[in-house]
Amino acid sequence: PAAGLTLLEYEVRATPVANDGQSSDKKVVTSRFEHRYKGGFIEREVADLTPFTTYIFSVHARYPQVGTREWSGLGQESQPVALDQLQAFQDPPAPIAVADPDEREGGEDDAAGGGGAPPRRGAGATAPPGPKA
Repeated sequence: PAAGLTLLEYEVRATPVANDGQSSDKKVVTSRFEHRYKGGFIEREVADLTPFTTYIFSVHARYPQVGTREWSGLGQESQPVALDQLQAFQDPPAPIAVADPDEREGGEDDAAGGGGAPPRRGAGATAPPGPKA
């Protein structure tokens, strides 16, 4: 940038192309942002890209409040980039066993005869009838 001018406005444009190299019927995706230049590399993500689509990317810059509103860098484009290799950034978590709440001992289903563990003696339950001695 020019001396004393560090605030720049960038436009990243992703233009979809058909397999035959012609323009596609999909929409052009544009992302704009301002950056205070400090030197070094700038990295940004472009949202709303369509998987399995080939794009040509271009980056344009201008000063947000100085000079003309024309974008610089017009006509400079990337080689076609295909977005066809989707990769998970993180594997899904491993499944874990969780106790079934209906199988707990002394549950409400037991009083209604809904199964589960048999009632315990001494906990307000009666013993099943047995042979008389």
